[in-house]
Amino acid sequence: MYFSKLSNLLLLLVLVYAIQGCRIDEGPNPNNIVQIPGTFEVRFHEEIGHFTRSLVLDLNTLRYYECTNYSILTEKEYTDGVLEISLKDVLPPETCLSGNAQAHDTISLGYLIEGEHPIRFIVKSVIENDGILHVQADRYTLEMESEDGLEIKRYELMRLPENLVWGYISYESSLADVVNDFMNELTSITTPAQLLDGDYAWFSWSQGELVEDASVTDPTGSDYVTKVFVRESKPEDEEVLQNLIDSYRSEGLELNCYTGWRGLL
Repeated sequence: MYFSKLSNLLLLLVLVYAIQGCRIDEGPNPNNIVQIPGTFEVRFHEEIGHFTRSLVLDLNTLRYYECTNYSILTEKEYTDGVLEISLKDVLPPETCLSGNAQAHDTISLGYLIEGEHPIRFIVKSVIENDGILHVQADRYTLEMESEDGLEIKRYELMRLPENLVWGYISYESSLADVVNDFMNELTSITTPAQLLDGDYAWFSWSQGELVEDASVTDPTGSDYVTKVFVRESKPEDEEVLQNLIDSYRSEGLELNCYTGWRGLL
């Protein structure tokens, strides 16, 4: 009797293992499938200091939030020679500034020498996207193998020449004559810009001209316009430029002027 029960038990175990061995693999548990995170927008711009410059990543969520001061938790580190950019999470503000806006963060990559720089975007510790950031004398170019969870808004960025002077004026249309006077004086102490065609982040250049170089009406419908200017000058003329800008700022112009050797004047 004992051996009969033992034989039956062994037979039952063999059948269980046989059934398990023949079971069709149904794939991963749907509850364990990783969901693709929301998309992050990626842009670049050059940040100019006093004879220094760095490449800066501009990161935004595709989603708009109910506060204007949502931020993105990010991290930058080098791993085995690869520049890793981690987009970890979206952080709500302690105090909400009302309005609809994308969550935002910037990461300075510093000054990059010419050459090829391996780069990896890690989205919420789940998705990895590898690429190469090509740094040349006149431009930066991003080449990606994949872009999962990302939306690259600028693959090529032209570098700002050191002798460049650029900026914009925001003003009410009643100050149009004052703006024209400023542009005439700026033209008299600078020279026309000689640039390669492309996207410079702050403006675009095509066929020797500033793209859409005209006053743009404020989309809110208010009586407000913005004028962009791009010229060339030299560091030794900075004092003359600064005096001109300061004098027109004192007349009420919202004037932002940058140079390729110092940045904001």
